[in-house]
Amino acid sequence: MLIISPKQLLLPSLLLLSVASLCQSPQEAAPKTQTPEEYLHSLSGQKLLMLHFGDADHSKVKKSDLHKVKISCDLAVQIQAVRYKDQEVTFDWVQIGTPQAEKNFPRNCRDRVSHDRGTLTITQLAPDETAASLAESVSKVLQTPEQYLATKGVPFNLPPKTDGQKLVSGTLIPPRALLMIDGAFSQQALRSKYAGAVTISFTVGTDGLAHQPKITRPLGMGLDEQALAVLPLWRFQPGSKDGKPVAASLNVEMEFSLY
Repeated sequence: MLIISPKQLLLPSLLLLSVASLCQSPQEAAPKTQTPEEYLHSLSGQKLLMLHFGDADHSKVKKSDLHKVKISCDLAVQIQAVRYKDQEVTFDWVQIGTPQAEKNFPRNCRDRVSHDRGTLTITQLAPDETAASLAESVSKVLQTPEQYLATKGVPFNLPPKTDGQKLVSGTLIPPRALLMIDGAFSQQALRSKYAGAVTISFTVGTDGLAHQPKITRPLGMGLDEQALAVLPLWRFQPGSKDGKPVAASLNVEMEFSLY
């Protein structure tokens, strides 16, 4: 039995209304040399998009039924722990937000309910499950931003940013947000019914990620930290000048609204 202890989690909160993102290493297909336990261990602490099951705090689905699930209640989550035993794997997750995208992806949660935390279990795995086959199954319900966009028919396959990209001057086409995350309120702010806006400045690199984010107008009550915590899942079409992608600076106001 594999039990992965949770890493330090930031349980985000905010209603994101503009554009932002922070660099995060994408989840990749498990290499052939990796064991299933090693692959699952690599998911602990990751921020991913959980498809379908955001309106249930405890979900179970057979491996053979993963392709049949039609519920569209997706969440942004952080994996808190993973348990692998008796041909099933269970993920403990906490919600960090809800995804939006440039294209209008329908989101229909049963009874309009979503949960702050819960478990997702994939059952009836093969006795001789490999890391690669396990990764293929998991990716049907837990995805990186790149995988999520691909599932929705939005290609995102930009080369990594090289160090030392410089901002350009003059007229350019600004970056465009392809995937956005609306975060959940922090418990402290929610209990105090505290709302407002956080302003963040950052650079969108030619890799479509945000770099060097800085809070330029703080809000407090833990909301600044929550804003930074949810940014890794955002993805952009980079800015361009003369038909070539360039690094571009952006200022974003993220509104925390109670209604």
